[in-house]
Amino acid sequence: MTNAPFAAVAAALFLPLAPAWAKESTTDATPKPPQETILRPIEFVEYTLENGLRVILHENHASPVVASYVLYHVGSKDERPDRTGFAHFFEHLMF
Repeated sequence: MTNAPFAAVAAALFLPLAPAWAKESTTDATPKPPQETILRPIEFVEYTLENGLRVILHENHASPVVASYVLYHVGSKDERPDRTGFAHFFEHLMF
């Protein structure tokens, strides 16, 4: 009994999985120039609500993912000199 059919099936299944370095290299050793990167501007819509909240909306339908970011413009740079420590206090309340 011969294992020829098994060897043929195994070669057909696993030969395409061989690493790229195992393939023969080409004789042309000249490097190819890098492809140009085309940057397109990101389209977005910006709203300011009545309470002062700024909303920036960008829709991308490439994948079914929703992401939300909340940024607060608070910190010691926004404190009055006579009222310090509030930024640290609010940091503990928010997080």
